[in-house]
Amino acid sequence: MAEKFHLPIDDMPDLATAFGRFLVHWSFLEVMLLQLTAYILSIDVHKAQFVFWEFSSIRRKIVLLRRINHHCSPDVPLKEKETIDTYLETALKLNSRRNDIIHSFWVVADDTLSMVKTALPSKHNKLSMIPIKTTPQDVQNLVDEIAELSLSLFHFLLSEKPAPTR
Repeated sequence: MAEKFHLPIDDMPDLATAFGRFLVHWSFLEVMLLQLTAYILSIDVHKAQFVFWEFSSIRRKIVLLRRINHHCSPDVPLKEKETIDTYLETALKLNSRRNDIIHSFWVVADDTLSMVKTALPSKHNKLSMIPIKTTPQDVQNLVDEIAELSLSLFHFLLSEKPAPTR
């Protein structure tokens, strides 16, 4: 029988559940951001897909949406632009935390779960590869924040708005 590679998640169903919720909720947030792209550009969602999915980086997508919202959406009232920018700012912060989870490896030492970021820190004088104690509940808390933003975007996009003009 072949040896199986074993990771901490193999013995932690609570962490596996948290990661599963995380993936599904993040995917829904991306759908809401796609819908927001259509709204900001005043185009239908099928055309918005061409813009949104052209960039692989979610950070770049959000930054582009913030720029378009600020500079290029004359049909969007100022109050709505401010609301959209707040949503997008929150999405950027959540994306940084998402990257921490996705681009880390997970270890258990002395019965303590930790994530170890593999990406270099943005500041040159900081060290990387330092374990950060994390619990499945920490991941679940992030999922709740993602779900809250998704729901806010969902309600915002469902509110009475004019149909796209282009």
